[in-house]
Amino acid sequence: MTLKNSLAVLFFLFTVQFFSPASASATVLKCDGTDHATLDHRVFVTEFNPTATSGHFVELINTTDYNLNLSGCTLEVYSSVNSLLSTVDLAGTIPQTALLTNDLSSPVYDSAGGKLVLKEADGTALYSVSYGTYSGTQANDAGASLPTSAQSFLVDGHNSATWEIGSSTKGWCNPTGFGDCPNRSAVIADMTSHGVSTNLGEMTDWTRIVGMYFEMPQKGRIDFLSTINFTDRYSLDWLHSIGQNIDMATAGQIGLDADTIQGMVNTHATLTMYGLSLNNPTILVNNAADSNGIITGVVYNQATGTLTFDAAHFTTFTAVEASTSAPASSTSSSVPTAPLCTNVQPASIPDLFQINTSRKSAKLYFTPLSDTSQYYISFSTKPNAEDYGELVTLLREGVQSHSVYYLKPNTTYYVKVRGQNGCMPGNWSNIFKFKTTGRIFYRY
Repeated sequence: MTLKNSLAVLFFLFTVQFFSPASASATVLKCDGTDHATLDHRVFVTEFNPTATSGHFVELINTTDYNLNLSGCTLEVYSSVNSLLSTVDLAGTIPQTALLTNDLSSPVYDSAGGKLVLKEADGTALYSVSYGTYSGTQANDAGASLPTSAQSFLVDGHNSATWEIGSSTKGWCNPTGFGDCPNRSAVIADMTSHGVSTNLGEMTDWTRIVGMYFEMPQKGRIDFLSTINFTDRYSLDWLHSIGQNIDMATAGQIGLDADTIQGMVNTHATLTMYGLSLNNPTILVNNAADSNGIITGVVYNQATGTLTFDAAHFTTFTAVEASTSAPASSTSSSVPTAPLCTNVQPASIPDLFQINTSRKSAKLYFTPLSDTSQYYISFSTKPNAEDYGELVTLLREGVQSHSVYYLKPNTTYYVKVRGQNGCMPGNWSNIFKFKTTGRIFYRY
């Protein structure tokens, strides 16, 4: 996505005074026509890639100060002779001042003069752009030929509504010619300089990040359990100030200041503390006992000094001996301690026996467990299948199924499943190897 004129202002990424937390809003706009006046020409297409080898996608930008639920919105694709070729149903929520991508099931390219129209559920148009045309002098008409696998159409402003061919920057702004939009590698380098390692560099679409983690070796780690959009202005500023927003410098303490990021405030995560020498640890929330049930699933391995727990949202967590008196404002009985997990381990192990794949997703089929409805699904491009994971609640009867999305095309993955009762995990199933090629895999 190129950022000229008004877009360059919107994504003046690292000008700190621009990112005012007070301007953040949790209001959600809808695609049902009721918010048309607010959305008209303020939500529009910024990039789309119709090529077969790199995947079809369309990228939208929300320039309002509100979140937008795209449910009901469609993208109509017209030929150069104004004939409707296809209608794409859009999905997901675009945070304020952020991007969001939607994968397309088939090419939408026609020829120079083709048109994209973004419509609401009631049929009213929010935005329309013709691609392959220019308002200025150009050496070649970019829309006259299909882009290569490394290229996509980029709109340079919603007012001029013109296109150019450039390298695909799916889920990210295009930094070419703009010093205010860094490469993704520059963001990662900035985090590394603060001693924070992350797998953000492996993510190809920052509008739909799955399985992200932050880690400080020998200190602690945060594994995010929700899909996150890291393209709004608050998130980008937060990443730029990672040294001030994440605190894992002290063993036994993890702090994450996420108040300015609407998409992360209530994001669940698994937190791990390393190098503890405690006998019976308890966890304080903001130096007080956890009276609101923020912490669950506490597990402590005394031999390795590793304490793991789930947090409902972010703040500062500190591990202390259970015998240590908590602040007077709290009661020690409400503080979860590692040895007190009273849940029963699932007795049986799920049998993972079939996986149906597409280019970027996989649907898993496995046998149900009679003593839990919770399943933890772990997957990776590595044989141990433990880089990414999610906890899901499914029906107790019949074959269980669950889809994993946003995988890389033509890539080999390994996956495994286990039952889980709250803080007590069960034993892993078999590890299933598959490749995202659109085939059905069976275990023999």
